Amino acid sequence: MSSMRRNATQVGRIAYFLKRAGRAFAFSDSVQAGNTILNILERTAQLGRLRSWPLILQVEVTNRCNLDCVFCMRERQLSREREFPTELIRSIAAISRHTRETVLFGLGEPLLSPQFFHLLHEVRSGRVSFTTNGLLLAEKTIHRILNESLRPIYSVTFSIDASDPATYRSIRRGPDLERIWDNLAALADRKRRENAAWPEIWINFVAMKRNVGELAQLVRQAAEKGVSRINVLHLIVWDPSYQEESLLHYPELAGQAFQNAARAKPPGMHLDLPALISGHPAAHSRPALPRCSFPWSYAYIRCDGTVQGCCYSENLVMGNLREKSFSEIWNGEAYRRLRKTVNSAPPADCLRCDMRYRYTTSPDDRKTYLRF
Repeated sequence: MSSMRRNATQVGRIAYFLKRAGRAFAFSDSVQAGNTILNILERTAQLGRLRSWPLILQVEVTNRCNLDCVFCMRERQLSREREFPTELIRSIAAISRHTRETVLFGLGEPLLSPQFFHLLHEVRSGRVSFTTNGLLLAEKTIHRILNESLRPIYSVTFSIDASDPATYRSIRRGPDLERIWDNLAALADRKRRENAAWPEIWINFVAMKRNVGELAQLVRQAAEKGVSRINVLHLIVWDPSYQEESLLHYPELAGQAFQNAARAKPPGMHLDLPALISGHPAAHSRPALPRCSFPWSYAYIRCDGTVQGCCYSENLVMGNLREKSFSEIWNGEAYRRLRKTVNSAPPADCLRCDMRYRYTTSPDDRKTYLRF
């Protein structure tokens, strides 16, 4: 009887894994789909050494940027401007052969770099996505990307932090918001003309005091343009000069703005809102630690070849592709240690991770959102 129960449990778990992995099969071949199943199994078992490869590979194409945004962490992390090394592109192709998705984005604007198109020609993952400020994504560039990419472009995410051009200029320091909306509309028009489901058009909105009241209007504008998803992110303060912009000082303002945006959202659009934050530490018992899957299912490769366990912490360095192969790094000591501790006794950066506490109360929002 116990054997029958074990078999039934195993069948149930396999069915559950298949259901969770189902979305990958729309883009993945048998190698990538098989890796997805194996990765889910190994992640569920919290194994330290893996036979699977990551599901998502993020590659920093360049750390150069054509904007100077008030909240950007580039100046804090930038030692010198770099492009992704040509000699490592073959390594990316080999890793991506197993992955469900490759995301071409890091600290810089990917469309500034010729390496963006070199990577598009080589990436072998099930699908490709990227994030852009949108200034360079004119119709000619859209045509080139969609025609030259070896794999389907799954999503294009525009960073747009205001509906009012003056507010946008005060945050992004200068660019023409109308030009960005025109470029977004050109991508949406091409999709309509070709009756294409992909790429999905998304927006990232960094919420702060000066712009959060415009979120509902942005939702309405985006819906008219064909945007299917808006990701709202709390401002991370890297310099004390703009700490008063953080919504941890204005939870009521943020709450009202999020409610207005949710009411403005049309059916079919996904509005991904974070939990409200405040400047007061958790008043009662320590909040439960949300589980993290990144050490099993994700890898971030910087434009100097550094492999990080997370794009939210420059301290979680796992190795460098100039010194070791990815397979050596992926199952190396640093990755195995992170997998062992991340959900039990995590490194300090993991305890203040804004993505870990995106949908739940953090132990101390000041430590999470004020990083200076």
